[in-house]
Amino acid sequence: MLFNANEFIFVFLPVAFLLFHLTRRFSRNLGFLVLTLVSLIFYGYGEPRFIFLLLASVTINYFIGCRLIEHKSKALLTLGIAANVVAIGYFKYANFLIENTNSIFHSNIALANIALPLGISFYTFQKIAFLVEAYRSEIRKPKFIEYLLFVSFFPQLIAGPIVHFNQIESQIRNQESIPLRLITSGIFLYCIGLLKKSVFADFAGVWADYVFDNPLASSPEQTLLGTMAYTLQIYFDFSGYSDMAVGLGMMFGIVLPINFNSPYQSKSIVEFWRRWHISLSDWLKNYLYIPLGGRGNSEFQRSSNVIITMLIGGLWHGAGWTFVAWGGLHGLGIAANHLWRKIPFFRNQRQGSVQHILYDKLSWLVTFIFVSITWVFFRANNFTDANIVLQNIGDISFLAFLPQNIPDIHSYFSQDKISFSAWMISQKNANLINLCILVGMTCITLFFKNSMAIMEKFKPGIVSGIFCAFAIFSSVIINTFMASPNAFIYFRF
Repeated sequence: MLFNANEFIFVFLPVAFLLFHLTRRFSRNLGFLVLTLVSLIFYGYGEPRFIFLLLASVTINYFIGCRLIEHKSKALLTLGIAANVVAIGYFKYANFLIENTNSIFHSNIALANIALPLGISFYTFQKIAFLVEAYRSEIRKPKFIEYLLFVSFFPQLIAGPIVHFNQIESQIRNQESIPLRLITSGIFLYCIGLLKKSVFADFAGVWADYVFDNPLASSPEQTLLGTMAYTLQIYFDFSGYSDMAVGLGMMFGIVLPINFNSPYQSKSIVEFWRRWHISLSDWLKNYLYIPLGGRGNSEFQRSSNVIITMLIGGLWHGAGWTFVAWGGLHGLGIAANHLWRKIPFFRNQRQGSVQHILYDKLSWLVTFIFVSITWVFFRANNFTDANIVLQNIGDISFLAFLPQNIPDIHSYFSQDKISFSAWMISQKNANLINLCILVGMTCITLFFKNSMAIMEKFKPGIVSGIFCAFAIFSSVIINTFMASPNAFIYFRF
């Protein structure tokens, strides 16, 4: 079930909200039991069979974690982590391994008929963190229902944020009442995310799909537009999801960690990863980079550990070599960034000087271009398509963006096969208009306050109510004119 689907907005969410708050008035524990059952129903809505996998995994990890709290055992910790890795390895990477084995050894092993359980990448990381924290005695022994809710809480179950047990457990155990302001803030934040997803992400997604699904048929100018569109799509899509997840959590009295902090404003690739998918960056740092040795005793060790961490992070996103390449490029970028910052000329510039201002602007531009280009590998179906896209961008003639005539809008209304956004990118004489639209969307990510900054000054009232009504109305209209709402990009991972 999608957070932006009509059945979620008008059926599931109102019913879940009312059931939770009504039962909670009688008993706090009963309320959270209902919330857990509601979360399991949400997870099983599309594929009920995966509920049994989730429950089995939760049960095993719960008993291992409780045992680790009582008696430290590296062997048991290793066994627990290995069990989680094997599970995700089977469901997510078995066919990837078979394909590569066939390619290397010219064998003909048949691919397995394996469906990828939704959210397995995210809740696997949460369970591993729980085991490590249990081993380190950083958490108290939980009740089973508390642990089950920690893993299955529906706002963050499918695509994060990646939550630590203490962040959920303390709110469940210590929460006496849920302030009305927290609920209204959650509704408003959910609507911000809904608008990001339904209006901006899905619009840009049509242009990205047009180019990346058939790069040979796209002109160099359309390819540049499609690449820009994907850079914007993945931001508005995933940050929109994260806003909705945090907002939904607040509506049920649980505050989840933020996942985005205006990442496209970053002036270095290191800063980008402190702002993008923050919960994943923290997990990779604390449970992979530092155990590998962190900074180590030399710059070579530090760079090696960064690259290894990002290669694994890339593979975590998807079972494909393009994801590994994307992670590796970011690893190299972070390593190069650390070396660059050691050069005294760039490190010791006076604040406010012309050199410092120019350096800041150039740093932002280089970072944004690097991130946008590397997204090509993240989105492309294979290396061949990625190469075609990059070659097309290199062949751009900026004169082609100059309008020779105005697009004939009547030709759009004379057909009903494609959406307006798909029609726009197919019109070569609309290149300049399309570029202006994408530049305008980019400016939103650069100059507008992000969701968290807006929430700091949020006050419920008529204006916020009108905004929420507009966001829901826009989503419903878009869903009505589309065959179905688009799934979130990170649902694939």
